[in-house]
Amino acid sequence: VVTVYLFMWLFSFLYKIASPIFLSFLIFFCIEPPARWLHRRGMKKAVASAISTLLFVLLLLAILTGLGAVFASQIYNLAEHLPTYQAVLQEQIEANSEYLQSKLEGFPAEWTDKIREFAETVVGYGAQIASRFLQALFNWITSVSSFMINFAIGIILAYFLSVEIDTWRKVAQEKTPATFKKVYYFLKDNVLVGIIGYLKAQLKMVAITFVIIYVALLLLGVNNAFSVSLLAALFDLLPLVG
Repeated sequence: VVTVYLFMWLFSFLYKIASPIFLSFLIFFCIEPPARWLHRRGMKKAVASAISTLLFVLLLLAILTGLGAVFASQIYNLAEHLPTYQAVLQEQIEANSEYLQSKLEGFPAEWTDKIREFAETVVGYGAQIASRFLQALFNWITSVSSFMINFAIGIILAYFLSVEIDTWRKVAQEKTPATFKKVYYFLKDNVLVGIIGYLKAQLKMVAITFVIIYVALLLLGVNNAFSVSLLAALFDLLPLVG
């Protein structure tokens, strides 16, 4: 437990001061398999890494552009319609309270009024929170310049890492002290494998949740189905990230 805590704390600290380096490792793991496949078929490693990096960037841009445009437009539309949803919810609460009052004889009318006032306050406050959250999310989506700069640096670093990976592996194998090797293999076998497996399992469950909600909302004809499903998947991650 202490090892996991120290590892996660160290990772969080280092990511804040060297995020492009960590992004470069993530990008490297994506571009290295195609680059290695091309290199095995006679292509120079530099050319193979360049082609793999270019394909990765084009594919990522296509996915992010499509998903970002759809998600941003639907989030903005959802935020605009929150007052309408609030009114519908309030009507349902009032209808149910009147139905409850009609069914329960002797139920004091002032209690119903208090319940109605309380529901109006709660619904109004919830709509304000949801509106502010969606607006902040929309602003965050449209302003990711700092992350894009770090990601661009990460792509460059990942390319050079892919070109020189064999040299780096050889140097690390020959020059790394035995103590550090033992620590690395201990973390890999007892910590990293467990964390990565846990994250993979959680992401699979989140993906299943997203697909189920998205398909159900599409079948029900709900507007902004993609954004609602993506938000549900995002909230499903909250227990994982704290």
